[in-house]
Amino acid sequence: MNARYQLSGFRELDAALRQLPEKVARRAVVNGLRASGAVFSRALKRAAPVRARGSKPKRLGKSKTIMQPRGFLRRTVGASKPFADRAGKLSIRLSGRRAFYGKFLEFGTRRMGARPFFRSAIEGAAMAAFDRLREVIARGIERAARES
Repeated sequence: MNARYQLSGFRELDAALRQLPEKVARRAVVNGLRASGAVFSRALKRAAPVRARGSKPKRLGKSKTIMQPRGFLRRTVGASKPFADRAGKLSIRLSGRRAFYGKFLEFGTRRMGARPFFRSAIEGAAMAAFDRLREVIARGIERAARES
């Protein structure tokens, strides 16, 4: 997924981060990435589809039935541990051995149409997550300035 957003205030944050010791700057960036990841995770948990109550289990073969618990996909949403380099990297994913069917819901299969939820949730939460990132990094810079 490629998206472009017009962000403001990050040049000033970057300049302030460069004036801090490496360890302090890294902590501020990691805390900001965690906070923005939490915003994305909450949005995905709200958007993840939940199986309807009372739906019938799917049969595979003669005796095997597959039925995920209600809300299983919603519980598998999580943010990765942020990478703490200057670029900063965060990934939001569905975790768990049986969460693979999230990609089938998102993109569809040849027998099932797409029911996208991941991209729309990420796009809807992007600006709030960027604002949260900026707030937390700025708070970390202010805290470091007060301590020194």
